[in-house]
Amino acid sequence: MTDNRGRPLALDYAFGIDAVSATFMADALFNEYIVAPTLGANTDWVVTLPTKSFYTDLRPVLPPFEFAFADGSAPVAVTGTTYDREEGATNFGTCEDLCPPAQADASLSYVVNVLTVENSVTQALVSRVFGSTLTPFAIPPYGDDGHVVLRLDAPAHQLPGGVDFDRQSLTLIGLPVTGFMAYNVINTNAQPGMLANYSGLFRHRSTTHCSGDFADCLPIDSGAAP
Repeated sequence: MTDNRGRPLALDYAFGIDAVSATFMADALFNEYIVAPTLGANTDWVVTLPTKSFYTDLRPVLPPFEFAFADGSAPVAVTGTTYDREEGATNFGTCEDLCPPAQADASLSYVVNVLTVENSVTQALVSRVFGSTLTPFAIPPYGDDGHVVLRLDAPAHQLPGGVDFDRQSLTLIGLPVTGFMAYNVINTNAQPGMLANYSGLFRHRSTTHCSGDFADCLPIDSGAAP
């Protein structure tokens, strides 16, 4: 765990599961995508919430989660932005009421979520790389390739209970997440009559954010971004 300046931060917790969650906490995930039709390219993001069930299977639900597990899922609202190589962008998961396709609700409904990159918001998608049906929403591309920022810092996404070496109380902002991006490219012209497939896998990058009385965290009553 690191503080808001990226330096190591040691915390104690009363409950072991909170200590485990703290090691995975992130307020945003970052990774790339490629979906160029001329390359036969597709991209999936795998986003895993490894400790989710310890919070959502209880009554009442415990933070940093909001909604209980029911009917096979527990919603976790997120937002994001997709960028092309020229820094053009489109947002998703950010509007209310009637949304255009690129801005439909985005929720990490499962413990393991496969977010395929495509211009579709149909439920029960089959992901393009892994063929998974654990696809609660699609990430809308902006151009054939670029990068995505998935934001996890909704107001309710806070893990309280951390205590630093000076016995100061700290809250971690975001969700306990991990995962990776995988792409597949099909080259139909590798050689005459030969089909070639290329794949890659890259772990998500993340940022962390703490709030509390520690000098390198925001004040615990502050709603400002770090």
